[in-house]
Amino acid sequence: LSLSFRHTLDLDVLRDRNPDYVTLADGAVRNGYTLKLMNRDEQARDLRLAVSGIQARAVNVEGVGTMDGSMPLPVEADKVRTLRVLVVVAKGSLSASHGLTFTLSDAAGKESRSVPAVFVPGAGS
Repeated sequence: LSLSFRHTLDLDVLRDRNPDYVTLADGAVRNGYTLKLMNRDEQARDLRLAVSGIQARAVNVEGVGTMDGSMPLPVEADKVRTLRVLVVVAKGSLSASHGLTFTLSDAAGKESRSVPAVFVPGAGS
């Protein structure tokens, strides 16, 4: 590992605050997050996004689809890709705010970034 190594990928996670959460018709609770996937490499590449640390009923990347385990997301060379991610947790499965982790990695598995976030279960959960 050389000292000149610089991170070629990064991840920012911002949880929606207005509203903090949405209660769905079946009582499940949804939190929204804005993710910025940064590819600082000179080449476009497929990055993989995963969510861990929470028992989510569904994780949906708006405009892309539902995440099953992890999801490949192409990011152009030296660009930032902004995505909205909706995490849904079944009614009653969380009684308090709960940590979760978003992890972005390159397809080769050489580099990854993990960012902690919080899931707010809502008032009636």
